[in-house]
Amino acid sequence: MKKDVVQVEIEIPSDVNVEVNGLDVKMTGPKGTLEKRFKMFDVELNKEDNKLIVKGKKMMVHTLAAHLHNMIHGVREGFEKKMKMVYSHFPINLEIKDGYVYIKNFMGEKYPRKVRMIPGVEIDIKAPYLYIRGMDKEAVGQMAASLRSATKIRKLDNRVFQDGIYYAID
Repeated sequence: MKKDVVQVEIEIPSDVNVEVNGLDVKMTGPKGTLEKRFKMFDVELNKEDNKLIVKGKKMMVHTLAAHLHNMIHGVREGFEKKMKMVYSHFPINLEIKDGYVYIKNFMGEKYPRKVRMIPGVEIDIKAPYLYIRGMDKEAVGQMAASLRSATKIRKLDNRVFQDGIYYAID
């Protein structure tokens, strides 16, 4: 191997089935099936026995290995983000309908704000908390970020007006 070329081996758990076609990966586990197409240069991905072998430049190999680890974790256990609805005067109501999350009564607004649901992500509402769950770590994180962004206060002092949907720490 060249000096800047590295190889990483990823153990495939017994309850996960992996299909590799170039840089197209399909994983099936107890939670379901997850497919991804990676667009990376100078990287080889092969499946041998119960291992995934990634070869190439160090930076790209470790990035791809992290994605593969996340996929394995996702099809086995899934991912979850916990968020909290915070309001001082007007209670925030959420409704999931027709592929959108409707945020009603935010800051007393007459019309609801809406956020498009990401396929493969489900939201469980137990006021004041939201639980965002799914197999794809990127999709779960993007759904949480979209809800946070939709309730961001603009043109007002956010030290005074602290209403919104935030990542829960507790």
